Amino acid sequence: MSPNYEQIEGCLNELDHELLRVGAERCDYLQQESQLWAVILLLLRSSSLLRSVARLYHSRDLDAFDAVRRAFFESWQLAFQFRMENARGEVGRWLAQAPDAWSADLRRLDDYARERGLDAPDIGRQYGQLSELAHPTRSACGNSAVLITNRLGMLDPNDNTLPEAIADFEREPAALLYRLVWLVLDSDAAFIGLGVNESNITNCVSFAEGYRRR
Repeated sequence: MSPNYEQIEGCLNELDHELLRVGAERCDYLQQESQLWAVILLLLRSSSLLRSVARLYHSRDLDAFDAVRRAFFESWQLAFQFRMENARGEVGRWLAQAPDAWSADLRRLDDYARERGLDAPDIGRQYGQLSELAHPTRSACGNSAVLITNRLGMLDPNDNTLPEAIADFEREPAALLYRLVWLVLDSDAAFIGLGVNESNITNCVSFAEGYRRR
């Protein structure tokens, strides 16, 4: 099933409005720096990038799709880490723009996910694969050559490499939306509260419930 772009956009619109409401009420219109402020900014960036992920998949611009997915994961992973109660020192370094403070502790996120019952979250492995595709590696350049060849109408019609790659990523926009909605809605004791009102994001709640039932 192809991604429901209207549903994705609708959920992101809800999230953006609700996150901005929380930022206005609890962070002085996003002027008061704090751990919550950092999390909201990172969630807003994740939402903004996810819009581009969905549109790039729809346009079949897979080079840009890979690079923006990587940027999404960087923001989402850091928001994930900063929601943890004991992340205050890390948040301070990020606020001070210390070197490499933007990079999440992927092993820590994997450990947390396992504690929540996920046997093999593989957050680090997935991010590593995206890093390879977002940089000028041999495999990434090979992918670009295939995309250009296809755009110029020179791809062997019997070569199914590109159609198979596109099909592999068909569910990716919805999967990333679920990660984002989950992080906003989750109320685990290890996380700081966001102050989100679920009645303001009913489409997101319905989407998450439906996604989990798949």
